[in-house]
Amino acid sequence: MMTVFFASNIHVTETSPVRWHVRTRWNEFELDVPGMPEGLVGSLADKLLPEKELLRLLGSSADPVAAATFFFNMRRLGKLGLLAFAVSDPEIGVVARLLPIANGQVYVEDRAVTSKERVRISRLAHVLFADGLMRLTGGAGSCTVELTHPAAVTLLPSLAKGCRVEELSTTVASMTTATVYELVQLFFAAGVLTRLDAHDKAAEDMDETIALWELHDLMFHNRSRAGSHDEPHGATYPFVGRVEPLPAVRAYSGERIRLRPPEDILGGAGAVPFAHVLETRKSRRHFDNTPLAADVLSEFLFRTSRIKAEFPRDPMNPRSYESTSRPYPSGGASYDLETYLVVRACDGVPEGVYVYAVNEHTLVRISEFTHLAKHLLTEALMSTGGTDLAPVLIVLVSRFQRLAWKYRGISYATTLKNVGVLVQTMYLVATSMGLAACAVGSGNSRLFGQLANLEALKEAAVGEFLLGNPRVVVE
Repeated sequence: MMTVFFASNIHVTETSPVRWHVRTRWNEFELDVPGMPEGLVGSLADKLLPEKELLRLLGSSADPVAAATFFFNMRRLGKLGLLAFAVSDPEIGVVARLLPIANGQVYVEDRAVTSKERVRISRLAHVLFADGLMRLTGGAGSCTVELTHPAAVTLLPSLAKGCRVEELSTTVASMTTATVYELVQLFFAAGVLTRLDAHDKAAEDMDETIALWELHDLMFHNRSRAGSHDEPHGATYPFVGRVEPLPAVRAYSGERIRLRPPEDILGGAGAVPFAHVLETRKSRRHFDNTPLAADVLSEFLFRTSRIKAEFPRDPMNPRSYESTSRPYPSGGASYDLETYLVVRACDGVPEGVYVYAVNEHTLVRISEFTHLAKHLLTEALMSTGGTDLAPVLIVLVSRFQRLAWKYRGISYATTLKNVGVLVQTMYLVATSMGLAACAVGSGNSRLFGQLANLEALKEAAVGEFLLGNPRVVVE
């Protein structure tokens, strides 16, 4: 039996016979509902009733127009994310619930999928475990199906392979055929299932928009944007009182190379106009075979990554944390990114792997230039389509806990945004200094972690950037 009810955190008040006041976790609004029967709000809030039984509230004299209006409005409620649905079996009770998790939900249509059709679990569907329950969510991510009884789980192996709907009832003996059929409707409405054609091609893969999405990209997009889920989001400070925030500046240990800062911080009279820098910036992936000068590297790091100011933690505010100011912006002034350098050819800086000490303007040596370092430079060369190994590979490493201590749902997304603004800053500085620079599309975090001896869940490479002297290429 399919039943319908108001979802949790939905508060509805009848302000007139044709208008409701609706308050959800996302918004608050007035909703015109002409033709809805008196007492419907109470029935949806307090009971698990089949939709057809709710129709009886219209009375025995209801005509087809009144019934059509009722179903039209029920669909409106569903698409506004106000309704939840449950499938119950006469012998074992509730086996699954469809719950809205975003502002906007599809509606469970009766016979949306017929018994003769073939269906399969969507490649964009995923499973999460929370509060002792298994939750299935489709690619759209607007609702989730909670499997509340093990019998519902037994359908998943057959659905993963793909099968005809009418064949499913033979895979589980503990539910009636009607219950299995209603479960399929629930899964389909949630986007967990996709239709298969006669050649077993999935409908979602023939949709030019959906076909281009991959599961991890869509999940990342949905979960890092407000309104696409019902999980905690943003600056919630989940670890206040449990975990101490990381310091703004990490401790650096190792042999140091002192760098000389530029004499004129603002660039002096010979500085290139900013508009010219913007207009001439481009990826330059062809490097001259001459080493980069130490003073040039020093100025580049000074203008892109150094600390300009430090701000202590407020001991009276438990949500306070140490912060800094640097040449580029960073979400929450977190500045989670560390600048590592794989140096192959730089006058005054022996080849090796270094980390830039942002508070000292020094390079701290952490590793020799090993075969792993050369492999990283070769991978970067191949990734960018260049012709020469760069003198310097800059690797941006995130101290994830700087963000995760404060944020929920957006920590990693913020890390990547921080990478983006730092990379653009590096591009502009390199352009103004007449250097060749090229961001790397994809790097090898595990390989660099081995080289730099990083703990992957504490620090990992999230961006790469090549730097050197430009080689003139005749086009």
